[in-house]
Amino acid sequence: GVSSSRDFGNGSTAQSRALYWISEADELQIPPDDPHMAERYTLAVFYFMAADSNLAPDDSGDGERRRRLQDGGNEADVVLHDSDSVQELTGWRQVSNWMSEKGHCSWHGVECHINGAFATHYGTNGITILNMTNNRIEGMLPQEFGALKDLRVLDLGQNKLKGTIPSALGKATELVALHLGGNVFTGTIPSEIGQLSKCTHLYLDENELEGSIPSEVTKLSNMQMIGLHVNALTGEIPDFSAMQELRALYVDSNHLSSTIPSTLGALGSSLLDLRLGSNDITGSLPSELGNLSSLRSLHIEENDLSGSLPLEFAGMDVLNELHAYGNKISGIIPIQIGFLGFFSELKVLYLDGNEITGTIPPSVSNMKNLVDLYLHHNKL
Repeated sequence: GVSSSRDFGNGSTAQSRALYWISEADELQIPPDDPHMAERYTLAVFYFMAADSNLAPDDSGDGERRRRLQDGGNEADVVLHDSDSVQELTGWRQVSNWMSEKGHCSWHGVECHINGAFATHYGTNGITILNMTNNRIEGMLPQEFGALKDLRVLDLGQNKLKGTIPSALGKATELVALHLGGNVFTGTIPSEIGQLSKCTHLYLDENELEGSIPSEVTKLSNMQMIGLHVNALTGEIPDFSAMQELRALYVDSNHLSSTIPSTLGALGSSLLDLRLGSNDITGSLPSELGNLSSLRSLHIEENDLSGSLPLEFAGMDVLNELHAYGNKISGIIPIQIGFLGFFSELKVLYLDGNEITGTIPPSVSNMKNLVDLYLHHNKL
């Protein structure tokens, strides 16, 4: 089923109230055998979870209204007949048509294959987009979202969602874009995300996620953008070489350790933006990064990197920004810099706070696009 039987243990759960609402209180009263009944039920579970989280027990606004909502049973419909009630209970910015008699594809943030004003669903393929970014949503993300089999885009970024990311999302195998950044999710990244073989954009950034990056996720060969930055992830930087379409990799501002894997160089001409800064990375800079011939921006700042700048970095001949400050990079600035494409397109070069020795090569003057050059706090 869509929900586990244990979720109906008492009448106050979001699942119990959603089931009562859709079977008894929903004015639309769609047939039980409607193939998209599960979608409407899933959205109702999401609504009741948000309402529970928004209305704290000591709220003074309408204690009776909250009590009647939580009681379930034949009182579960008393708050669902106007948008003001829905907004009051959830605290959402936009609530148009939610929990109304209108088809759920007309509810705010919900899109289906074919538009229409009053249909239960539009077309034969169900919900394809749920976009409620920056909508002041609190509560948890229900496992029931795995029932949205036709979902292509799930964007719930910049809200206040908490708890763990449900592993059941791995069942939504049509997902192309999953945006859950800017919330308060805890726990680990579910390995089941690796089942989303069509996914091209994955953003789990700016949460409180822990643990390592699952190897299953790094095998998603259609991935173009992956954002895991600003979390508390640990462990090694895994092998992303299977993501041959990857354009941007953001894993900065975590607690990742070990060395920079040389396999990143296998991303060749696809990768445009690589951000590894503010971690606990050690070791030297792999020369294979020079194979990233289309790279525009490289962030490796505030780690514990050592060794010299590899001459192979000359292969990154369209690089615009290199942020390498706050490491233990040593040796001299290569005298080839500024010649034959070696950093000749750079606009920003931050090498401050390292252990670089020698002198500043005169060829730096050949870098006609250079705007910012920071070399202080070295041994020049």
